[in-house]
Amino acid sequence: NRLNYTADLIIKSDWDIVAVQEMGSSEALKKLLAKMPGWAFDGQNRNANIDVGFLYKKNEFELLGSKSIAGSFTGGRNPREMHVRHRPSGEELYLMAVHLKARGGYENARKNEARQIKIYIDTQRASEKVVVLGDWNDQLTKSTFDIFKDDSRNYRFADMNIALGARENWSYPSWYRSRGQLKHGRYHGHIDHILITNELFEKTKPAATGTYSCETSRYKEYISDHYPVSIQLK
Repeated sequence: NRLNYTADLIIKSDWDIVAVQEMGSSEALKKLLAKMPGWAFDGQNRNANIDVGFLYKKNEFELLGSKSIAGSFTGGRNPREMHVRHRPSGEELYLMAVHLKARGGYENARKNEARQIKIYIDTQRASEKVVVLGDWNDQLTKSTFDIFKDDSRNYRFADMNIALGARENWSYPSWYRSRGQLKHGRYHGHIDHILITNELFEKTKPAATGTYSCETSRYKEYISDHYPVSIQLK
């Protein structure tokens, strides 16, 4: 079922922190964590649905604090910030899970949300190691996130290599079934991104989208209609 596939995917992928969006319910989260010994969750609950948050390995990271970022974000999906200490190295890191306004025609809304995120980091997290990750709902090749791209001394999208690369690696494919096989439809997009601040430029390996041992035909049905995007910090 969905929980078994999701837990299996996360554990076998050997990630340490996972940003999540649109988890169904607090009850589903409890059942998922029961299948993932050693993991914990930090996130935002609204109307019994979990909009944004993090799953993380407790033996790798100590949670120092967390909060929802105030601002005007669509549907109350305010970014979730988590302040952690990496236990093996002692390094501290701020992570922000985001889920920006969806659908075409809302570029200005996403631009406004990106602007709010940048103002927050510039004013509240200057000189800190910051990673902003999640469903940004727009492509990096468009002007939507120019506020970050134009400030290349301080910000970098670690997944720009994916955005400029082959569409088979983009995070959001359109799926359909044909003769029992799951195939890509007309629309593809790379809309899930990982933004890093300059304190992490030399510590971050290029991003990758995942291909997994779990069958592709089961992935959308049981886990998500987006592929996960990941980075490794040195």
